[in-house]
Amino acid sequence: MNHNERQVQLLKVEGKAALARQDFECARDVLSEAISIRADSHKLYRLRSVAYACLQEYENSLMDAEKVIALQPNSTEGYYHKGFALYHLKKYAGAAHSFQEGLNLNPSDRVLRQGFWDAVTLLSQHRVCLPMRYQTPAGEDGAEGSSRPTTQTLDEDD
Repeated sequence: MNHNERQVQLLKVEGKAALARQDFECARDVLSEAISIRADSHKLYRLRSVAYACLQEYENSLMDAEKVIALQPNSTEGYYHKGFALYHLKKYAGAAHSFQEGLNLNPSDRVLRQGFWDAVTLLSQHRVCLPMRYQTPAGEDGAEGSSRPTTQTLDEDD
């Protein structure tokens, strides 16, 4: 093991310890240093994705999760962390899709399955709304035909 590999290993251990004691800023910083030495480690990106998520930095967590997927596409870990970040960014369709991609790799993974159903449930509860305008009956508010905004879900019939 060369000097850089030892340094990365020490930083990884320190990052895991920081996560365990819930010092998420320290974990993020230490893992970022390790990644600067070894940018091809999906494990380092996964750990930093966790640190970012714990700091509620979901955009950064998402970027690291996507890096995990790029480096290790046959592992469910990246898909889980991507789904988790998208879920917290309120991008429920993307979250459900990511969890489903993980389930394609491991259909019996209960955590991915729960993430998928949680995202689908919230997706159905937070349907995209379109602003609509309608004319009120003449004289209701003293105007000849004033308009007020309302919303209608995309899947409703006209």
